[in-house]
Formats: sequence, structure tokens, C-alpha cells
Amino acid sequence: MKLRPKLDKKNLLIVLCAGQGRRLGYKLPKMLVPVAGKPLLYWTLKNLESVNQISAIRVVAPLEWLPGFKRLINSWKLRKQISLCAGGVERNDSTRNALEGVSSAEFALVGVHDGARAFVPPKLVDQCFSEASRFGAAILAVPAKDTIKLARSGKVKTGTLPVIKKTVPRNLCWIAQTPQVFKREWILKMHGASGARIKNPTDDAYLAESFGFPVRMVLGSYDNIKVTTPEDLALAKCLAQRIKS
Repeated sequence: MKLRPKLDKKNLLIVLCAGQGRRLGYKLPKMLVPVAGKPLLYWTLKNLESVNQISAIRVVAPLEWLPGFKRLINSWKLRKQISLCAGGVERNDSTRNALEGVSSAEFALVGVHDGARAFVPPKLVDQCFSEASRFGAAILAVPAKDTIKLARSGKVKTGTLPVIKKTVPRNLCWIAQTPQVFKREWILKMHGASGARIKNPTDDAYLAESFGFPVRMVLGSYDNIKVTTPEDLALAKCLAQRIKS
């Protein structure tokens, strides 16, 4: 499969893959860490192959690893149209890099997905794009299972124990996932010059909120884990084996 820089389809999904695997105990980029005999990147892209509403994928990878990522993706002979670009210092920078050149009407919707969420159910990704098409923005999210405490102060890493400010009603608490999908005009505005109103936003929905854009939440899946710790990696191997079997 030839990787083409120009995308000309309806919906684009940006897949953020520039993170390192240090917390997993590897010196490799996180997306190259092996899971059930394949790099984590393979499971992510293979899974996204069956999402009908994605026309093109733009993989954001570490600059020095771009040739290696390209060789791997070519070797898998995936059907989706895939391009590559270099990541930035922060998540926001990586998304902004991927949005370069997405200024015309070639895409109706642009989604952002954590590459480390390799096992998101494809039907939920399709649903997220459908809701974004209707309402302008949509993300996957799951209801919080635990009681949520809002802290008044404290930093666990420095040994200063946090103090509870209040308990947030659990029925109002949702855990954000990806993909997060937006109208093209909205996401370009969110990541434009004025998008700097929030320093290092933790997700794109946070940026959308700051602009007053309403964001719908689509019920996600608890299998849609983000591989971050060794415990997550063990669960990812189980999910991959389930697919293989």
C-alpha cells in the first residue's frame, strides 16, 4: 500500500502515536511495543479498518521513527488511505501538526483518536462519527463506576495528601475516551491561533468546551482502554488474543 500525503475523502481520523513506552518499561515508542506478537500500532490500525465512516487516517508518529512506521504500515497492506506526519512536544502540538493542510472542504468531519486505544469497538467509532455529523461534535465516554472526589489541595507525588473539597454526584460523571470527532470548521478553529487559550489541554473536547461548542457523549466501551501501564499492557494482550481466536 502506498502512503499518500494528499487526502481527498470525506472523514479523516487523526491517530496520535507519538508517545514513548517508558512507563511500559520499553525504550521503543509505545505504539511499537509488542502485543500478542504484533506492534500495538498493528492492532490499532487493523481495528480501524472496519470503520465504515473513516475515509482516511493520518498517523502522528515520533519524527525520528517516521521511516520505521512507514515500513511497518506498508508491510501490513491495509485498505484504508493512510498518511504520516511528525508529532509535537505536547498532544495539542501533535494534533495541530496533523491538521496542517486540512483547510479546504475535503473533509466534513475530523476525529482524533489515541493510538494506544487499540481495541475500541468499530461500531462505536461509526456511531461517534454519525452523532458528530448530526450535532457538530461527539466523543466516546463511559459512566464512572467509582465515587469521584474533587480535591481542594495536595500533590500526591510530593507527599502532600489531598483534601476533599466535595463529592461529585456519580450519575453526572463520565470518563472521556476517544475518538473525539468534530466538524472540520470547529476543530480548525479549536487548534488555530485562538486555541492557545488553554495550555496543554488533556483532550480535544476540553478545547471545544472553551469555545462553547456543544459536545455529545456516545456510550463507549470499558474495553476501550488506553495502554499506559504494564497492567494495561497485560489486558491489551488478552483483548488481542480474543480477536485472534
